[in-house]
Formats: sequence, C-alpha cells, structure tokens
Amino acid sequence: MAADYIIKTKLIAAHDRPSIKWCLDSPKNEAQVSFEKLNNEGLLFRGWLLLSIKEEVEVCVLSGDQTFIVDFNENRPDVMRKVLTEADDREQSLRCGFKVKLPLTNESFTVGFKHKGTFFPLLEGKVEGVLKVLKGEQEWLFLDNDSNNSVEQFTGKLLLSWTDKKQWKAYFNNILKLSTKLSLTTAMLVAPSKEMVYSEQYPHKRARKTPINQLLKIVPKNFKIIYPTETLINMEQRSFRICDTHWTLHGAREASIMLASTLTGVDISEKRLFENDVYKQKETSGDLGNKLFPPQKCQEDYLSNYNYRKVAKFDNQLANIGRVIIFYNQTALFDKRLLIFGSSSAYTMFNYLTRIFQNVLFIHTAGNVDPEVIDVVKPDFLCTQTNARFVVRPPAVGVSLKEYIGEKIRQTPAVHRKPIRIAKFIPDGLSDDIAYFSGIHRELEKL
Repeated sequence: MAADYIIKTKLIAAHDRPSIKWCLDSPKNEAQVSFEKLNNEGLLFRGWLLLSIKEEVEVCVLSGDQTFIVDFNENRPDVMRKVLTEADDREQSLRCGFKVKLPLTNESFTVGFKHKGTFFPLLEGKVEGVLKVLKGEQEWLFLDNDSNNSVEQFTGKLLLSWTDKKQWKAYFNNILKLSTKLSLTTAMLVAPSKEMVYSEQYPHKRARKTPINQLLKIVPKNFKIIYPTETLINMEQRSFRICDTHWTLHGAREASIMLASTLTGVDISEKRLFENDVYKQKETSGDLGNKLFPPQKCQEDYLSNYNYRKVAKFDNQLANIGRVIIFYNQTALFDKRLLIFGSSSAYTMFNYLTRIFQNVLFIHTAGNVDPEVIDVVKPDFLCTQTNARFVVRPPAVGVSLKEYIGEKIRQTPAVHRKPIRIAKFIPDGLSDDIAYFSGIHRELEKL
C-alpha cells in the first residue's frame, strides 16, 4: 500500500521532570503510513516508561484538543534484561510497556507522562504529506516541492534554458508540418497553473519572467495556442478548486468552449450547449487536500445532469501516462472526431467536449504526440494539451504510445492492474480503433 504520509518526531528537552527511563518504539521518525491505515486503524503508539521512584505515572498522548491516557498493557521482559539494574524493582517494572492505536484528528501530537497532576512532554510529532502542500490565503492550497518546481517557476528562479527553447521550437514546427501534411486542424491548449490565476491567494510574489511567459514569446504566429489565463481570472464562477491543482468544472467548460471554437471556427458559446446544465455541491478534498492530515475539504460544484463516463466506449484504465479513453456521443453538436494528446486537466473537459464532438479519443501523454496513432484513428481535429507547470519539460512529436503503455504495465504489479473496459455496444467506425488500442495493451501484458 502506497504511503501518503510521513511521521516526523522530535525529542523535547527535559525541564525539571522526574528522572525516568523511556523509549517510544512506534511511531519512528520518518515512518511512512497510508491514509487508509491511519484513517481506519489509527496511529500505533508503542513503547515503555519507567520512573526511578515508586509512584504512579500516566502515559499521555495529546493531539489537538484531545488527551489520550494510555494504559500500561504490555510486559516488557526485554526492558528488564537490558535497562534495569540490580537495585530496581523488577516485579513492579515488568509491566512498563504500552501499545495502542489512537484515532488522531490533528496533524500534530505530543507524547509525555503525568506525574502528580503535572504533564511532562517527552516527544512531539507531526503527520506530514509525502508531497508538500503550500497553504495560501483563505485556506487555498497550492503545490510545493513538486517535481516541476512550481514555486521556483512562479518566482522566476527556474526558467527555460536555451536547450528547452530549442526543443519547444522543434515541437511547434513538427506539429505544423504534421498539420500541413495531413490537412489536419490542430491547436494546443495549455492549462494555466492555479497560482497564475489566483495570484492574490498565493504566498509568493510572481516574477516578471517565468517559464510560461518565455514559452508564449516563441510560439510561431501561425501556431494555434490557447492559454486562457485572463478568461479564467475574469470568470463569474470560481475557475479553480480550492483544495486541488486543477480547474473547476466551470473553468473546464470555458477552456472546452475556447478549444472547440478555435478548432472548428464556430463560436461555441453562441450555441448555448451548456446553459441548462445543473450543478450541485459536494464536499471534496482534492489532490492537495488529501496530502494534509486530516485531509482538508471544501465545497465544489459537480455536474448532476451529465456524466462523460456514460459515453465512454473504451478505457484501458492505466493511471495517467499511457491511458487511452474513447468516447462516442450520438447527440453531440458536430459529427466529428477529436483526438487529444493531453494531461490531467483534460479529464473534466470531457463533460463538455463529448457534447461538442461526437467522437473524442484521449491519449494521456502530456502533449507528446505519437504520429502512428494519428495515422490509425484519422481525426478531424487534433489537440495537444499540457499543464503550464510541465513546460520546463518540453514535449516531442515522435514518441511511442506502445512504449508508454509497456512501461506503465511493467511498473504496475499484476494484482494492481485494472482490466480494460469496453462497452457492450460499439458504434460503427469504432471497432477498428478499439481493436488497435486493446491489442497493444493485451500484447504488452503478455510480455
């Protein structure tokens, strides 16, 4: 089971406390624990404590406004052998151990003991997420110390290198060549970083020069790119989730309309496809809130009258890179096929794109393009989609989806792999596509 949290512990210096011998066997400093285990079972506290005088003492664990009195419920002959001297009362000292799982409701805790009504702390601890979370204004959460160095990008400490710019220019040129060769209308969508849209909630000051600014300056004039920061800033509804890195459904809707309008040349907003959508609220923690303990939650809108999963005809169910999903919606606005080489921000867009385009094929590659896939599915429109924080890792044209899928399968133990999902009813024209993608997956699983 993957670890979600790390336990950090630190000894507290003695201040006029009685002479004691003690040890906390669990939790150890840097111990890892999953949310499921911590939430369902609690955190294990195990150790022993001996006073040098024959008086009663209580072991206590403080967490938030809770105080847990821990019973001495374990005999510790190992302590007797290694710690006690001939002068110690061995019979009284045998039951000096304690072992208990406690349901913590706060990220911090203190272990200590009470003697004559006074609490003496011994050790303080904290439950920290494996990945750090940056807390902004009004409970807003942001990425911290992530692999893309989001903070350093925002503050201008990390910029695109000369090599990065060269790779991006090659990417733009290769997309344009591909588009011309195949007479394929193509556009790129870059999902802005949350801190760029809600800078007032972010605890750092934005630099004048950032990687995304550098990138936008080298985009060829004839290359269609959508970076909807201003649109997301000026929306009436909140465009990003408070406890998540991704945009809200409202932000995804506006990005979908902008993308579809750019590709088709039709102003999709005038079609009013989504004006009768019904949103309801539910409490959710998101990919950032889950990294805190206890998880931070907030109210977010969800779409109650439409669910893109109901029009999914194929899903290889891989996690992130290498995932392939094929959608088909007979009642969509355009009888057209859209191929997306995208990233995580595209998922909420499916609620809208599948009502604009009859056939949507999504390949999770973070903007990297496999020309073989294009040759096979022959789309009417092509979208490459990435997230702004990824721009420090330029994508490429000419990658292999087969290699992505093979690598993901090799990294995932067989017991944890999810089976391919194929709908019972497959519309005409999708059978060959599904056979192609499922064939890749099943062939690689056998290796």
